[in-house]
Amino acid sequence: MSMFRSIVCVKAVPDPESPSSAFEIDPVAKEMIPIGVPPVINPFDENALELALRLKDAVGGKVTAITVAEKSIATVNHKIKTASDDFYLLTDAVFKDLDSRSIACVLERAIRNAGDFDLIITGRQAADWGFGQVGPMLATMLDIPCISLAISARVEGRSIIVEKLKRNGYETVKAQLPVLLTATSEIGDLRLFSLRDIKDCLLYTSDAADDPLCVDLGGRRSIKKKKNNHLPTLPNHTSSNPHTPILLPTQPPVPI
Repeated sequence: MSMFRSIVCVKAVPDPESPSSAFEIDPVAKEMIPIGVPPVINPFDENALELALRLKDAVGGKVTAITVAEKSIATVNHKIKTASDDFYLLTDAVFKDLDSRSIACVLERAIRNAGDFDLIITGRQAADWGFGQVGPMLATMLDIPCISLAISARVEGRSIIVEKLKRNGYETVKAQLPVLLTATSEIGDLRLFSLRDIKDCLLYTSDAADDPLCVDLGGRRSIKKKKNNHLPTLPNHTSSNPHTPILLPTQPPVPI
């Protein structure tokens, strides 16, 4: 059996614990602007990272984190890198205010070019908009099963057994790998890391316009990753054509 590989999709959001007085409405741009609110990892994405780390503790393997953002955020990047073995950061000004489908399209292209994987984990929703659409859309684009609202998971051979949240309790389902999970807060907080872990995850910055090893979606990109890791090349652009065919999962999870 090859090395088990989990991919976690992570998003940076304004700190959801900030008071409402820290936000202002821009009447011209017609958008809400956080004033002095630090960006943090989406809390549900931290739950996703913790689940990936628990599976790594149980079966070994590696955790890869991918994030799509308008610009690089050093403090958030460092925490993501500490929790993962590989970190792919895709940045571009056009990524500002992408809708759920467009984000899923970018992630789908990145994941297909990042190599084989066994599991993808996303947060159940983002703390800023809370739509909860990217995970299921991404699973559909990749033609893999999606199990939403996961509260725990364990791997048995080429299958995964997941406890998922329901209105009155939980349900246990089983699916063949690869599969996508959306993680809930019931998983628990992301673990604390030692000083050695923090020091070992030093990042370096490259620019896709100058470095041929970097992901290039067209234009200048800031990529951060651990040294000596190969970073796959993406196409020059991503399509958000609404007429792009979508495939349905061929092996849906079944209750057990």
